[in-house]
Amino acid sequence: MKKHFFIIFALLISLNQLSGATYYVDCVNGSDFNSGDSWANAAASIQKAVNTCTNGKGNTIYVAASIQHYTGAGSEVIYISKSGASTSNMLEIISYPTNGLTNAVINCQNLQAMGFNIDTRSFIRISGFKFINGTEVGVRIFNSPNANIIVANNYFSNFALNGIKAENSSDVIMKSNTCCDINENGIFALNSSHIMILNNTSYSSRYHGIKIEGSPNSVVFRNISYNNSERGIHFISNSTDCTCINNTVYNNNFYNGIMFESSSTGGICKNNIAYGNTGEGINFDPSSAAGGYICDYNCAYNNTGANFSHAGANNIEVDPLFISGDPASADFLHLNDNSPCIDKGDPADPVPSGGGLIIDIGAIEWTFTFIGEGCNANIYNFSATGDYSEVQLNWDTANSENITHYNIYRSLYPITNTNNKASMLIGVSEFRENPFTDLNIDYGKAYYYAVEGSREDSCFSGFTITQCLCWQMDASGGTVYGPNMISKIEVPQNALAGTITLCLKSGDLEDFISMYRIEPLDQTFNKLVKITLKYPGDAYDNKDISVYYYNGMEWIKIGGEKDTSPVNGGTIEFHANHGGEFAVGTGAPENKSLALQDFPFSPNNDGKFDTAEFLFYLEEQAQVQFLIYDLNGQLVKILLDDVKPAGRIDLSWDGRGMGDDIVDIGPYIYQILIDDEVFKNGVIVVTK
Repeated sequence: MKKHFFIIFALLISLNQLSGATYYVDCVNGSDFNSGDSWANAAASIQKAVNTCTNGKGNTIYVAASIQHYTGAGSEVIYISKSGASTSNMLEIISYPTNGLTNAVINCQNLQAMGFNIDTRSFIRISGFKFINGTEVGVRIFNSPNANIIVANNYFSNFALNGIKAENSSDVIMKSNTCCDINENGIFALNSSHIMILNNTSYSSRYHGIKIEGSPNSVVFRNISYNNSERGIHFISNSTDCTCINNTVYNNNFYNGIMFESSSTGGICKNNIAYGNTGEGINFDPSSAAGGYICDYNCAYNNTGANFSHAGANNIEVDPLFISGDPASADFLHLNDNSPCIDKGDPADPVPSGGGLIIDIGAIEWTFTFIGEGCNANIYNFSATGDYSEVQLNWDTANSENITHYNIYRSLYPITNTNNKASMLIGVSEFRENPFTDLNIDYGKAYYYAVEGSREDSCFSGFTITQCLCWQMDASGGTVYGPNMISKIEVPQNALAGTITLCLKSGDLEDFISMYRIEPLDQTFNKLVKITLKYPGDAYDNKDISVYYYNGMEWIKIGGEKDTSPVNGGTIEFHANHGGEFAVGTGAPENKSLALQDFPFSPNNDGKFDTAEFLFYLEEQAQVQFLIYDLNGQLVKILLDDVKPAGRIDLSWDGRGMGDDIVDIGPYIYQILIDDEVFKNGVIVVTK
């Protein structure tokens, strides 16, 4: 039986050593003869502020927004020649809103070549700028392995080559940027790896909206790429093991919407919309498909070629029903209430906040918070509480002066859109100060409620839903059902001394794990209560299913009796005398206090990044081996080879090999074995 545990890499860092100074840049009122340490003494150029920073510190540079252009003091480029210290102490260069303006403008026409050039640097964040008019690239990241560089919330327009480019680099995040009117590719990753391209919009490029070339293990997630002269998203030249999820490619004019080409094997392409593209909607060429791929849960429609080059069991070829195909509309590429893409993505993927029961297909998740034109009511704090005879609804409203009444809806099923509202309407409330009471309920049923504010012109403020029903309960006991009507809490008589509101809530699915909350979380019972929870997904026949309880520090396995019948997916029963957070699955969720961080370390005894620390929890006694190899497969270090009891294990590597000498710089493979079974392989990097 596999033993599950949790792991974190940590580096011993003195925060005082890593924190830096704050500098200020104002091209209108500043001077490069100033120190730049305040707005009153602001520098005039970004280059001056960068040059003043201490390398390897967490410095911050604020650049005042201005209609005038920062030009790098006559240079051909602004060189970001300094690095930050760590992901928590980055060199941050941030546009600072002033005088009603949001973005500092970098006019690269005056710079001859590009805006920011980042060469062999790391731990940098660029945010909030408007880059325009360059003969090369807006932001270029070059020769920066393990970069931990973030380019976010910027605008790029009118560049001869690319808006953003990462070349010969790794661990770069490009998110929430807009690239338009680019002469080659809006966003370009070349001969790099582990590039994350998230939530960007790229349009009207001469070549591709997003191009990944020779850049394995890259992620393209929730981007919109439209009206580009060639492809919307293009993976090429051994861009292996890349992920393309929840993107929308629309009306791209040549070849394909999404393309995996030239041995870009192992690609995962799901939850995407490809609409109205010239050529195929989603295409894997033979060399890419031959090495394995996933192409499923996508929607392709109205493309001039085949919608899909390779079939997927859950792909659909139907009109996604956008509210608008006009880029000038606020509803551009948003799904309307009747879209067949709503709740049709991969059920294993997490649902964004405000989404439905299952993730949608496409870049923009349909949510419950649609606000009609001219209607400014915001409903919040919506709750449903009840006993065995009635349910009371309460909510708060901001900007309620436009509201004439509130419509109340109820259903036995989750309310995922505004369809069939008439059949769900159970009442109207004219005043939010008075709660609405539903008296027409049946004991043992779980109801879903929604409320919307309305005006005479039927402007709807949007649905606010509750996905569980909380029952008032006293010493007489009773049963509380969860939203799926299968999970339940059976409370015996005299288990409660007084009256409480008891809730059973279900959470997100992550892999084969279902999450549950019994609220109040700190509730204790005088007697054991019987709890029945539904299995996750299709795991009803898995013999390793168990219940886990989160004690505030870690997840503890508490077992349970399994019902392995496939009816309703199967259930597991157990007894407890307290509320709290529970999980059902083939393994425990990742501990809340832990995360995986693959940061380099430098064992040079300078007090910074000197050791790599490994922390994990073992849920039961096992033989544990923690081994480190070089890239040739030679064993470098045995950190642990012993039988360990259940509980916490701490390990530290000082960078020394078997002979007690510091190993050469470079990447090393770690391998963790539990009872001679490989649990995890990973990479840790030793630097100078």
